Amino acid sequence: GPCFPGADLAVNRRSCGWGFEVRGNTFREHRSRAVICSAGGGVIADNRMASSSLWAIEVSNDNDWPEGPVPQATVIEGNRISSSGRALPSPAIIVSGLRKGRHAATAPTVSGITVRGNEIRGWSGRSAILVRAARDVLIANNDVMPVPGMDQGDVTVQASPDVVVDYFGATG
Repeated sequence: GPCFPGADLAVNRRSCGWGFEVRGNTFREHRSRAVICSAGGGVIADNRMASSSLWAIEVSNDNDWPEGPVPQATVIEGNRISSSGRALPSPAIIVSGLRKGRHAATAPTVSGITVRGNEIRGWSGRSAILVRAARDVLIANNDVMPVPGMDQGDVTVQASPDVVVDYFGATG
């Protein structure tokens, strides 16, 4: 693939977290990220995340230790995120294909991700949601409130085809 040219990764979906569910949890004062998703076919929903040092939710592969599949077919919805990125300016939610060294992949790898109906307050980066090196992503009907006085946006998309950003929820 684009991250490890000439290499293939074979995984058994039944033994690598496929179909996971992270629902109804509270994450507070965390020194890193609240949820790191490197599996597929799952749901991250109805969680409360406050005061994480980095971004609150990360959906990405780990190419420095390729032990599982690239995330796909995952829904992130109904989460309430506040005060993320206290240690490093960052978005609240990152959907990203990665290559070695945790750099963005050169081609889309992560796919089929839906980010909808989340409430995001007080993140420290330029945008609330970052999508990079991903495809077939829907961002819909999220309630985003920038930090007063900061130049912040809702969504940043980099090297990602087929990303739909729907501010009114018509497609979500």
